[in-house]
Amino acid sequence: MSDAVLVVDDEPHILQAIKRLLRRDPPVANEIHLTGNGPAALEILAQHNIAVIICDQRMPGMTGAEVLAESAKIRPDTFRITLTGYTDLSAAQRSINDGKVHHFLLKPWDDEHLRAVVCEGVRAHQMIQNNRRLEALTRKQKAELEEWNRKLEEQVHQRTEELRAQNADLLDLQRRLEQSLRDTVAVMAGMLEAYSPSLGIHSKRVARLACQLTSQLDLDEAELRDLEFAAHLHDIGKISRITADGVSQARKAGGPRAHHHGRHPEAGYAILSRVGGFETIARAVRHQHERYDGSGYPDGLIGGKIPLASRVIAVANGYDKAVFSSAQPTQVSREAGRQALLEGQGTSFDPTLVTMLLEYLDNIGADTAEDVEIEVSPKQISDGMILSRDLHNIDGVLLLKAGTLLTKQLIERVRILSDVSLMLGPVFVRCIANTPANNTQEPPVASVEAHCEVGDVPQRDDITRPPIERPTGLSADSLDDQKRISRNEPPRLQHQIKVLIVDDDPFVCNALKRDLRRAGFEAVATNNGWDALNQVTTQNIDVVVTDLMMPRISGEELVERLGRSAPDVACIILTGNASKQRVVRLVNAPNVAGILAKPWDSQRLVATLTAAIRDRKRKPA
Repeated sequence: MSDAVLVVDDEPHILQAIKRLLRRDPPVANEIHLTGNGPAALEILAQHNIAVIICDQRMPGMTGAEVLAESAKIRPDTFRITLTGYTDLSAAQRSINDGKVHHFLLKPWDDEHLRAVVCEGVRAHQMIQNNRRLEALTRKQKAELEEWNRKLEEQVHQRTEELRAQNADLLDLQRRLEQSLRDTVAVMAGMLEAYSPSLGIHSKRVARLACQLTSQLDLDEAELRDLEFAAHLHDIGKISRITADGVSQARKAGGPRAHHHGRHPEAGYAILSRVGGFETIARAVRHQHERYDGSGYPDGLIGGKIPLASRVIAVANGYDKAVFSSAQPTQVSREAGRQALLEGQGTSFDPTLVTMLLEYLDNIGADTAEDVEIEVSPKQISDGMILSRDLHNIDGVLLLKAGTLLTKQLIERVRILSDVSLMLGPVFVRCIANTPANNTQEPPVASVEAHCEVGDVPQRDDITRPPIERPTGLSADSLDDQKRISRNEPPRLQHQIKVLIVDDDPFVCNALKRDLRRAGFEAVATNNGWDALNQVTTQNIDVVVTDLMMPRISGEELVERLGRSAPDVACIILTGNASKQRVVRLVNAPNVAGILAKPWDSQRLVATLTAAIRDRKRKPA
């Protein structure tokens, strides 16, 4: 920092006197410049940063006022002092006004006063310099700060855009993951419906009812989604119908093993637990048959220890099974569903959920205006029903479009097609359940209404029933058998005709045994193929009626094994889901006497059995 002093006077002794005064200890300035005229003073000012200038007023050439005026232009921060031995007021005024003098001293001066004034000037100059330097530093720092702020804003903006892009990617990934989960559920639900359309329809109804019930609960989005998925897939374990250890033990034993009913929740858990993100869903499926009183399976959980999703599924499942009876698919009894919930409240079902569902059904009216889909056989369709799905024949040709109103003429044609095996499988119709008021005698039954578009259906004249082959040269007993066959009665044998029913559904087995015993057959049943093979080889079985989709071994494998071990035993296949290729392959099997669709027609079943026994009796020994 400069604290130089410039003394301007045309008298050399004064210059030296002031110099000695300023250098006296302590020195006022580090540098002292002396000059006797104005131009020389201005040159020194131009070359050095002078803190204080002491200038005589009366000098040849340039006066002190002129020198100070020019110095103010060159060094505006310099502290300016006028030193004069005259008391000319006009000269003093010019010096102060033109030269912008900070201090005015008279000759002879007081040494201490002069030193004090010069020291004050040096400090003032230093302060001004410091302020300017601080201002410059402040401006520089401000500029740097503004630059840093600008760069920071750019970085923040760039980072924000990056985070926004990453967030968008995460949201897109989340949506894709969510869609992937829903696609997985859709695939599994499709597999379930392909295995059994009735199960698929039932699962959709249970899922819809479960979602309606849980909409009253305080659940977050993920919990609602998992519960919906679990309700859709609660019967997925029925596809396998068998556990891995059961398969391995059956193979090791080389023979039949008892079928474990009710194990489908564990099988479903085994399937779903392998899917990432399905842990909660798998757990809900596993515990769907736990009872609220702790007497359920597989783990005997009680009350609130049962997962909420499992309790919701149990209530919705119990209600739906009671409403849509598999014994009478065309009857939809809402009152039966209510009664089932009330009977199981607190024992099978969570009492709070039962109350909530019943209140929902009462308040919302879901039980009086719910559009539902049911599966019926061609024999069960009636005038006024509406097709809920396209109806195709075995070759995939569209017969009737979804939405078609079934008239008597259309129903007759559909039944003719079914009788001649041009169409296999059930018919799907849509109905609206109506609950009659004050009906205490019988449960309410669904009524079916809608309109339709009629597809291309073959005319009756285009369809001919296959004639019954009547061989010539029959004995009296054979003629008697033909008469019995024409009346759909079994031909007479030396023993009562024994039919073995093979199906893993106990309801199907019981219904078939009832129908066959009424027709005069001896009927026994088993739920797996290994036991069927054992009974055929150890007992006198005349005909085997088998399902295709079964545990241990399938119906196709059973037919193949019987063709090798007991080729004289006729096989009739009863299935609810068979492709054209599968049917063609089975029809060509030598021991297959017929293929019927579920739900079956009792008269047609008896006719097929009698024809099979007739053909067996005609074969040469």
